[in-house]
Amino acid sequence: SALGYPRTSSPPGEEPFAMSAMASDLAGLIRDVAPAGERIVLAGHDWGCALVWRTAVLYPELMRGVIGMAVPPGAPAEEYVDLAEQIEHGQVLNWGYQLQLRDPATEDLLRGPDNIRQFLRAVRQEKKPFFPPFFLIKNTPGVLRRIALTLGFLRQTFEGKTPDGRAGINATDGVDFDALPLVQPAPYLPAEMEAFYTAELTSNCRNTLAGPLKYYRTARANWEDEKAIADGGGSFFIDAPTLFICGVADQFVPCSMSRGMEDLFADLTRRELDSGHWLQIQKADEVNALFEQWLGQKF
Repeated sequence: SALGYPRTSSPPGEEPFAMSAMASDLAGLIRDVAPAGERIVLAGHDWGCALVWRTAVLYPELMRGVIGMAVPPGAPAEEYVDLAEQIEHGQVLNWGYQLQLRDPATEDLLRGPDNIRQFLRAVRQEKKPFFPPFFLIKNTPGVLRRIALTLGFLRQTFEGKTPDGRAGINATDGVDFDALPLVQPAPYLPAEMEAFYTAELTSNCRNTLAGPLKYYRTARANWEDEKAIADGGGSFFIDAPTLFICGVADQFVPCSMSRGMEDLFADLTRRELDSGHWLQIQKADEVNALFEQWLGQKF
């Protein structure tokens, strides 16, 4: 598990959750468990994927191969632009949920086993976006974005719904705390698995999602680290063979955001699956088959 998740520590503050800090921790762990001089294949999804990229950039000597799912890498921007400002200017409207999740007040609203269970039900069920997600990110003029948002075309939601059809969360606005208690079980999250994850998050995360939510408050720290690497002559190019998999129905990070990432890799294999964000669960067999095929070809 990543820092702050079950069976890990959850230190105070946001600094330990910055990608460079966690990459240093991960590099130390790799050196401890891998035989001396042996390189590894490192894999991750979502925040774990972001950590994989940063570790591969900072510690290339440890990497035999790299596997990332859902979240593509990016070179550092010249200037930091806060997410709220980006959304205000009509950009990345499908990241509006992050504004809510980074608010410390949200920790109290998602406290306790019932709220954690219902959050899992809501966030684990995705609906394929009606409006092509690429236009959310780049091509649609800001005014048209806002008109479409008002009409509901860009209000991407999940299938985690109440009996009367209300979504527990949508990518544009975040969690609907009035609907959340009524969200029904996820069809592809078995009851025993739901109970396991709820218990793990409740007992090992101190009855709160405070640790996982801290990641949403590290944007500036991550940008500062990236800028320092670039200003110091560091490269964001990854030499190790890399497999990247994304879900075409992912409303958080649509596959369109990863097109063109080839420039950052010496040897990239990129694959798209008919899946949402949680592709390693929704398309487990296909993901495992891609892993096996790629590992066989490269190693």
